[in-house]
Amino acid sequence: MKEKLKYLLGAILLCSILTACSVSNEERAIGTWQVVSDGEKMDSFLVIAEDQTVTIDEGIGPGRSGTEEYRIIDTADDTFTLEIAHPRNESYHPILEGTFDDNDTIIIGDNQGDTLIRVDSIEEARAELD
Repeated sequence: MKEKLKYLLGAILLCSILTACSVSNEERAIGTWQVVSDGEKMDSFLVIAEDQTVTIDEGIGPGRSGTEEYRIIDTADDTFTLEIAHPRNESYHPILEGTFDDNDTIIIGDNQGDTLIRVDSIEEARAELD
């Protein structure tokens, strides 16, 4: 009986440690992401920062970027929703629903060809577009 109890407590402890070590979608999302639509890299980027801000850089002229507060809501089946705060009334509005395909790819929506890919630098990614 003591032997079974020891194994049970060991299994519970191991599960607790593994759960505590898992990385949340919010932690995985931190970084710079480039929009890919139907396999084509676009001149649009999201920079998701640790300080709870997201910068949207569309690269199509002055005034086409902005920084807002965000939150990530985990939903069912490893899917998450990225929401940004409206600057006037601070209510949150969803801007995308996604699922991590791997650490460097987020599938947007129901996988109709739109993804986000992790990039090291917006400038380098833009240079590849030319």
